[in-house]
Amino acid sequence: MKKHPLFILSLISIGVVASVSSFARKKKEYYIKSVKHGMVIPIDNDSIYKNPSDTTPANDVVDLGLPSGTIWSISNIGAVKPEDYGYYFAWGETREKPSYDKSTYTWIDSKSQSFLKYTPDNDYKVLDSRDDAATVNWGDDWRTPTSEEFDELINYCQYAWTEINGVKGARLTGANGKSIFFPAAGFRIGSGVSGADSYGYYWSSSVRVGLESYAHYLNFDSNKATSDNIDRFLGLPIRPVRKK
Repeated sequence: MKKHPLFILSLISIGVVASVSSFARKKKEYYIKSVKHGMVIPIDNDSIYKNPSDTTPANDVVDLGLPSGTIWSISNIGAVKPEDYGYYFAWGETREKPSYDKSTYTWIDSKSQSFLKYTPDNDYKVLDSRDDAATVNWGDDWRTPTSEEFDELINYCQYAWTEINGVKGARLTGANGKSIFFPAAGFRIGSGVSGADSYGYYWSSSVRVGLESYAHYLNFDSNKATSDNIDRFLGLPIRPVRKK
Protein backbone atom coordinates (compact mmCIF):
# COMPACT_ATOMS: atom_id res chain seq x y z
CA MET A 1 0.00 0.00 0.00
CA LYS A 2 1.28 3.47 -0.89
CA LYS A 3 2.17 5.47 2.22
CA HIS A 4 1.10 9.06 2.53
CA PRO A 5 4.19 11.22 3.02
CA LEU A 6 2.73 12.88 6.13
CA PHE A 7 3.16 9.51 7.82
CA ILE A 8 6.87 9.40 6.97
CA LEU A 9 7.87 12.79 8.35
CA SER A 10 9.42 10.91 11.28
CA LEU A 11 12.09 9.70 8.86
CA ILE A 12 13.69 13.11 9.14
CA SER A 13 14.48 12.61 12.81
CA ILE A 14 16.25 9.32 12.15
CA GLY A 15 18.33 10.69 9.32
CA VAL A 16 16.78 8.93 6.35
CA VAL A 17 17.71 10.87 3.26
CA ALA A 18 17.73 10.29 -0.47
CA SER A 19 20.12 11.50 -3.10
CA VAL A 20 20.17 15.17 -4.02
CA SER A 21 17.57 16.16 -6.56
CA SER A 22 18.60 17.88 -9.75
CA PHE A 23 17.84 21.51 -10.45
CA ALA A 24 17.52 23.51 -13.62
CA ARG A 25 17.63 27.25 -14.08
CA LYS A 26 15.78 29.33 -16.58
CA LYS A 27 15.07 33.05 -16.35
CA LYS A 28 16.20 33.17 -12.71
CA GLU A 29 13.77 30.40 -11.76
CA TYR A 30 14.52 26.99 -10.25
CA TYR A 31 12.40 23.91 -10.15
CA ILE A 32 12.91 20.34 -8.98
CA LYS A 33 13.04 18.02 -11.95
CA SER A 34 12.53 14.75 -10.10
CA VAL A 35 12.62 13.25 -6.64
CA LYS A 36 12.12 9.76 -5.30
CA HIS A 37 8.72 9.15 -3.72
CA GLY A 38 8.62 8.51 -0.02
CA MET A 39 11.94 10.10 0.90
CA VAL A 40 12.90 13.53 2.10
CA ILE A 41 15.25 14.97 -0.50
CA PRO A 42 17.93 17.41 0.66
CA ILE A 43 18.06 20.65 -1.31
CA ASP A 44 21.14 22.66 -2.23
CA ASN A 45 19.99 25.86 -0.55
CA ASP A 46 22.64 27.96 -2.30
CA SER A 47 20.97 27.29 -5.65
CA ILE A 48 17.48 28.40 -4.60
CA TYR A 49 16.37 31.77 -5.86
CA LYS A 50 15.11 33.14 -2.55
CA ASN A 51 13.55 36.44 -3.63
CA PRO A 52 10.87 35.88 -6.28
CA SER A 53 9.54 39.43 -6.15
CA ASP A 54 10.51 40.09 -9.77
CA THR A 55 8.64 37.07 -11.14
CA THR A 56 5.73 37.85 -13.41
CA PRO A 57 2.44 35.99 -13.77
CA ALA A 58 1.91 33.50 -16.55
CA ASN A 59 0.48 35.01 -19.73
CA ASP A 60 -2.02 32.18 -20.00
CA VAL A 61 -5.05 31.68 -17.77
CA VAL A 62 -7.94 29.24 -17.93
CA ASP A 63 -11.65 29.89 -17.51
CA LEU A 64 -13.04 26.50 -16.49
CA GLY A 65 -16.62 27.72 -16.60
CA LEU A 66 -16.97 27.53 -12.82
CA PRO A 67 -20.06 29.00 -11.11
CA SER A 68 -17.96 31.56 -9.20
CA GLY A 69 -16.31 32.85 -12.37
CA THR A 70 -12.86 32.21 -10.91
CA ILE A 71 -10.01 32.28 -13.44
CA TRP A 72 -7.04 30.00 -12.77
CA SER A 73 -3.44 30.52 -13.80
CA ILE A 74 -1.93 27.68 -15.81
CA SER A 75 1.23 27.60 -13.65
CA ASN A 76 2.52 27.93 -10.08
CA ILE A 77 4.34 30.95 -8.72
CA GLY A 78 7.96 30.66 -9.82
CA ALA A 79 7.25 28.14 -12.59
CA VAL A 80 8.60 28.50 -16.12
CA LYS A 81 5.91 26.25 -17.59
CA PRO A 82 2.78 24.46 -16.27
CA GLU A 83 4.57 21.26 -15.30
CA ASP A 84 7.28 23.02 -13.25
CA TYR A 85 6.93 22.90 -9.49
CA GLY A 86 7.82 26.54 -8.93
CA TYR A 87 8.42 27.99 -5.46
CA TYR A 88 7.35 26.66 -2.09
CA PHE A 89 5.95 28.97 0.58
CA ALA A 90 5.04 28.62 4.23
CA TRP A 91 1.44 29.73 4.70
CA GLY A 92 1.24 33.52 4.97
CA GLU A 93 4.84 34.07 3.82
CA THR A 94 5.78 35.63 0.49
CA ARG A 95 9.36 34.41 -0.07
CA GLU A 96 11.01 31.04 -0.48
CA LYS A 97 13.58 30.15 2.20
CA PRO A 98 16.22 27.49 2.97
CA SER A 99 14.30 25.62 5.68
CA TYR A 100 10.67 25.10 6.68
CA ASP A 101 9.91 24.45 10.34
CA LYS A 102 8.44 26.22 13.36
CA SER A 103 11.71 27.97 14.17
CA THR A 104 11.75 29.74 10.78
CA TYR A 105 8.04 30.50 10.53
CA THR A 106 7.15 34.20 10.50
CA TRP A 107 3.90 33.89 12.44
CA ILE A 108 5.17 32.01 15.50
CA ASP A 109 6.65 33.77 18.51
CA SER A 110 10.06 32.19 19.10
CA LYS A 111 9.77 32.44 22.90
CA SER A 112 6.15 31.59 23.63
CA GLN A 113 5.63 29.38 20.53
CA SER A 114 2.23 31.01 20.15
CA PHE A 115 0.86 32.14 16.81
CA LEU A 116 1.04 35.88 16.12
CA LYS A 117 -1.57 36.31 13.40
CA TYR A 118 -4.55 34.47 11.92
CA THR A 119 -5.78 33.36 15.32
CA PRO A 120 -9.15 33.70 17.11
CA ASP A 121 -7.76 36.77 18.89
CA ASN A 122 -7.42 38.82 15.71
CA ASP A 123 -10.28 37.25 13.74
CA TYR A 124 -8.33 36.80 10.51
CA LYS A 125 -9.80 33.89 8.53
CA VAL A 126 -8.15 34.44 5.14
CA LEU A 127 -4.78 35.85 4.15
CA ASP A 128 -4.29 39.58 4.25
CA SER A 129 -3.12 40.74 0.79
CA ARG A 130 0.23 41.80 2.27
CA ASP A 131 0.79 38.17 3.36
CA ASP A 132 -0.49 36.57 0.16
CA ALA A 133 2.41 35.36 -2.01
CA ALA A 134 0.28 35.53 -5.16
CA THR A 135 -0.65 39.18 -4.61
CA VAL A 136 2.81 40.26 -3.46
CA ASN A 137 4.67 38.55 -6.32
CA TRP A 138 2.19 38.83 -9.18
CA GLY A 139 0.22 41.98 -8.43
CA ASP A 140 -3.14 43.10 -7.07
CA ASP A 141 -5.20 41.16 -9.62
CA TRP A 142 -3.90 37.87 -8.25
CA ARG A 143 -4.39 35.99 -5.00
CA THR A 144 -4.14 32.56 -3.42
CA PRO A 145 -7.41 30.59 -3.87
CA THR A 146 -9.74 30.13 -0.90
CA SER A 147 -10.67 26.71 0.43
CA GLU A 148 -14.13 27.22 -1.09
CA GLU A 149 -12.56 27.74 -4.52
CA PHE A 150 -10.64 24.50 -4.16
CA ASP A 151 -13.88 22.75 -3.20
CA GLU A 152 -15.50 24.23 -6.30
CA LEU A 153 -12.63 22.98 -8.43
CA ILE A 154 -13.04 19.47 -7.00
CA ASN A 155 -16.83 19.42 -7.26
CA TYR A 156 -17.24 20.93 -10.75
CA CYS A 157 -14.24 19.47 -12.59
CA GLN A 158 -13.39 16.00 -13.82
CA TYR A 159 -10.26 14.62 -12.16
CA ALA A 160 -7.52 12.66 -13.93
CA TRP A 161 -4.02 11.60 -12.88
CA THR A 162 -1.72 12.20 -15.82
CA GLU A 163 1.80 13.13 -16.93
CA ILE A 164 3.25 16.05 -18.90
CA ASN A 165 6.83 15.87 -20.17
CA GLY A 166 7.66 13.23 -17.58
CA VAL A 167 6.08 15.16 -14.69
CA LYS A 168 3.17 13.47 -12.91
CA GLY A 169 0.23 15.41 -11.61
CA ALA A 170 -3.49 16.10 -11.71
CA ARG A 171 -5.56 17.43 -14.58
CA LEU A 172 -8.88 19.05 -13.72
CA THR A 173 -11.28 19.61 -16.59
CA GLY A 174 -14.29 21.90 -16.44
CA ALA A 175 -17.68 21.33 -18.03
CA ASN A 176 -16.61 23.59 -20.90
CA GLY A 177 -13.81 21.15 -21.80
CA LYS A 178 -10.96 23.41 -20.67
CA SER A 179 -8.47 22.11 -18.12
CA ILE A 180 -5.47 22.92 -15.90
CA PHE A 181 -2.59 20.75 -14.79
CA PHE A 182 -1.19 20.69 -11.24
CA PRO A 183 2.23 19.02 -10.94
CA ALA A 184 2.62 16.65 -8.00
CA ALA A 185 5.23 18.82 -6.29
CA GLY A 186 4.92 17.38 -2.77
CA PHE A 187 5.82 19.73 0.07
CA ARG A 188 8.90 21.07 1.82
CA ILE A 189 9.75 20.30 5.43
CA GLY A 190 13.06 21.27 6.98
CA SER A 191 15.51 21.62 4.11
CA GLY A 192 14.04 18.82 2.02
CA VAL A 193 11.08 17.87 -0.17
CA SER A 194 8.70 14.99 0.51
CA GLY A 195 6.04 13.32 -1.65
CA ALA A 196 7.01 14.90 -4.97
CA ASP A 197 6.00 12.95 -8.08
CA SER A 198 3.28 11.18 -6.08
CA TYR A 199 1.32 13.82 -4.16
CA GLY A 200 0.17 17.37 -4.72
CA TYR A 201 -0.22 19.96 -1.95
CA TYR A 202 -1.37 23.49 -2.75
CA TRP A 203 -2.09 26.27 -0.26
CA SER A 204 -5.44 27.96 0.02
CA SER A 205 -5.72 31.39 1.63
CA SER A 206 -8.01 30.05 4.38
CA VAL A 207 -6.87 29.37 7.93
CA ARG A 208 -8.36 26.39 9.79
CA VAL A 209 -10.89 28.07 12.06
CA GLY A 210 -10.63 26.66 15.58
CA LEU A 211 -7.19 25.19 14.96
CA GLU A 212 -4.85 28.13 14.45
CA SER A 213 -1.75 26.08 13.62
CA TYR A 214 -3.33 24.71 10.42
CA ALA A 215 -4.50 26.10 7.08
CA HIS A 216 -6.59 24.53 4.32
CA TYR A 217 -4.95 23.09 1.22
CA LEU A 218 -5.69 21.09 -1.93
CA ASN A 219 -4.41 17.53 -1.68
CA PHE A 220 -4.29 14.98 -4.50
CA ASP A 221 -2.70 11.68 -5.49
CA SER A 222 -3.14 9.18 -8.30
CA ASN A 223 -6.73 8.45 -7.24
CA LYS A 224 -8.49 11.69 -6.31
CA ALA A 225 -8.33 15.28 -5.12
CA THR A 226 -9.56 16.39 -1.70
CA SER A 227 -9.49 19.46 0.53
CA ASP A 228 -7.80 19.15 3.92
CA ASN A 229 -5.70 21.14 6.42
CA ILE A 230 -2.03 20.99 7.35
CA ASP A 231 0.64 22.74 9.45
CA ARG A 232 1.13 26.35 8.36
CA PHE A 233 4.94 26.23 8.63
CA LEU A 234 5.34 23.65 5.85
CA GLY A 235 6.34 24.77 2.34
CA LEU A 236 3.70 24.28 -0.37
CA PRO A 237 3.33 25.59 -3.95
CA ILE A 238 0.68 28.17 -4.80
CA ARG A 239 -1.55 28.30 -7.89
CA PRO A 240 -2.88 31.87 -8.20
CA VAL A 241 -6.41 32.83 -9.22
CA ARG A 242 -8.26 36.00 -10.19
CA LYS A 243 -11.75 37.04 -11.17
CA LYS A 244 -12.86 37.79 -14.75
